[in-house]
Amino acid sequence: MSNHSLSLNQTSGFTPLANAEAQVHFTAYVIVMVIAIPANIVTIFSFIIDRTLCTNFNLFLLNMAFIDLLTSLFRIGFNAFCIATIRNSTWPYGQPLCDFDGFIQGVVFAANVYTLMVIAVCRYIAIVHSKQHLITKKVVYIIIVIIWAFSSLCSVFPIIGWNRYRYQPYEHACLPDWSYEKSYPIYIMATEFVLPMIILLYCYTGIFINLRRNSFRMRTVSELNSGNNEAMKKIAQREGKVTRGMFIIFLAFVICFAPYSVCMFLLASAFNIPIDKGLMFFCGFMANVNSLLNPIIYAILYKRFRQAYYRVLCCCCSKLTFSSSSDHAGCSSNHGLRSLAMGATENKKANHSTSPSMKTSNYGSKKYRRRFSFIYNEEDINNR
Repeated sequence: MSNHSLSLNQTSGFTPLANAEAQVHFTAYVIVMVIAIPANIVTIFSFIIDRTLCTNFNLFLLNMAFIDLLTSLFRIGFNAFCIATIRNSTWPYGQPLCDFDGFIQGVVFAANVYTLMVIAVCRYIAIVHSKQHLITKKVVYIIIVIIWAFSSLCSVFPIIGWNRYRYQPYEHACLPDWSYEKSYPIYIMATEFVLPMIILLYCYTGIFINLRRNSFRMRTVSELNSGNNEAMKKIAQREGKVTRGMFIIFLAFVICFAPYSVCMFLLASAFNIPIDKGLMFFCGFMANVNSLLNPIIYAILYKRFRQAYYRVLCCCCSKLTFSSSSDHAGCSSNHGLRSLAMGATENKKANHSTSPSMKTSNYGSKKYRRRFSFIYNEEDINNR
């Protein structure tokens, strides 16, 4: 077996990273951490500044932003710290700190996966079955608490005796010991990747089929009633935006986590397949990059998030320059509120000037729009 590959049985064949290689690994993690931490803090503060973002569905996005912040601080931060301070295969800081590192790594990973899964299920209920009224704010809070409780329970098992946390030098983190016993790694693989992936694929496939079917029906109605053509075209465009938004977040998760999960499956398999250490680092690094991508995706897909990001950043800039130009303090919030108020006024004027045929068309599509009210409120859709 090559010294540059690892397997479950390889404990004494560890090859320390060369200085240049360690610097590349450290720099990569630091870059992600330096960008991801402020990005997720801005996302969290966006919910505080713009309370209209706190819809039932968006609370799951807020939970994901908090998960990504913890991932950036602890998961990525611990990895960078280990690269900088540990140059062999031995954890020098005591088992309690290793257990804490492993526990945090497990909790944020599981919470991220389960939040994505719950988002897919809630969207499926709202769009396919038109039962969005079941997903109240109270239900969302309960679901989030359950996600964190179950993620913590799964991650505490190695501390209380089912498997154990050991430092994995090629991943620069304390993780479950795959060579100690295989039942726990198989359990984690099944409950934190395979099962959620099946549910995600099922839900999004059902949503896509439903949207396509409704789009076909809308085109048929539009052909029979030419007065509704413009309204139907707008609805079709909204369908495309909603579908694209749902799948981009899901695909980002798959792209980031699938390589790492495949590596874990190969290591846990009965064949004990060796994996190149460079590939192992890349797969683990990609899993952490997801915490950086989510805020970027929100900004690209949702106009409301872009507006909120702008207001948060302007508030920060105003406070930094307060001593030299106090007149500009608070300009961001006032400007943001004025722009939102002007936008709302323009929307009201546009609604009052709508022709009778368009009013009839809009009334006929109310039931259809309600199917998406759980995902976006009407103002969000119109501003996208």
